[in-house]
Amino acid sequence: KFGFIGMGFSSALISFTSIIPIILAKRIIGVNFLANIWQPLVVSIVMAVSVYAFSNLIPESWPVILTLVVIGVLIYTPLIFIISGSKLRSDLKGVINAFSN
Repeated sequence: KFGFIGMGFSSALISFTSIIPIILAKRIIGVNFLANIWQPLVVSIVMAVSVYAFSNLIPESWPVILTLVVIGVLIYTPLIFIISGSKLRSDLKGVINAFSN
């Protein structure tokens, strides 16, 4: 009934309501969210700017879109390991240990 505009509004509403659990978790267990998200946020911004720059250089088609996705992965993956490699490896070990026990 509401089409794409309704989908956009509902997506924005869901995104906004996800702030509530973050605030509650911060109050209850004292999680510092900024310290945990700044590295992926910086890398995501660098990736987005890079992919946007590449997308303006070449015409749009499915192979080009897939190429841009690959470029995004090739930019994001090394940068996230450069910026937060030790934390990422530590978190990954914790996840593996949680599932192996």
